[in-house]
Amino acid sequence: MRMVFFILLGVVTLLFYLLVGVKFQVLLLIKSDTKSVYYTLNHRFINLIQGKALVLENGAVSIITKKSKLISKDTPDGYSKNILLELLSRVKLTRLDVFVDTGMAKDMFLSAILSGGVIGLGEIIASIMENKEIQTKIHYSNDLTRKDFAIAVDLNIKATSLGVLRAIVGAKRKYKKQIKEKMYA
Repeated sequence: MRMVFFILLGVVTLLFYLLVGVKFQVLLLIKSDTKSVYYTLNHRFINLIQGKALVLENGAVSIITKKSKLISKDTPDGYSKNILLELLSRVKLTRLDVFVDTGMAKDMFLSAILSGGVIGLGEIIASIMENKEIQTKIHYSNDLTRKDFAIAVDLNIKATSLGVLRAIVGAKRKYKKQIKEKMYA
C-alpha cells in the first residue's frame, strides 16, 4: 500500500511540475547614444541569459553574450534561432512595464513631436495589452538636457515545463529538417 502511495505521489508531483507555469523576468535597455541593446533573462535569483547587441558603424549587428545557461556557446545558429522562436510561441506575457526617456533632438519642435508620438504609441500599446488582460504600465520622462533616447522594458513571462520540453523537441525537428533540405539542395 505504501508503494502505491509513493508512486501516486510521484506521478502527481511530476504532473504538477509539468503543467504549472514558472515565471521569468526579461529586462531590455535600448540606448540611442551607444546604439546598443542590453538584455537579461532571470528566474528569481538565477540569471539565465545576459548580453548586449550593438549596431556597428557599417550597419552590421554584433551580439555579445556575456552569460548563457540555456544555450551553450557551441550551439549552431540555426538551432538557437529555432529554439528561441519555439519558446516565444509557448510563453505567456503576464506583465509589461515600459520606461521611456526622451531627450532633446535637433530642435524643440522635433523633441515635442517625438515625445507626443511616444506617449500616443505607448497608450495604444497599453490599451491593446489591457484588452488581452496583461498588466501594463508605461512611464514617460522628457529631459531636454540629454541628447539621447532610452527605452527600458521589464517583462514578466510565464512558461510551463511541458511547453519548454515541446519547444526543445520542436526546435530539434525543425533544425534536422533544415539540415536535410540543405543537403539535398
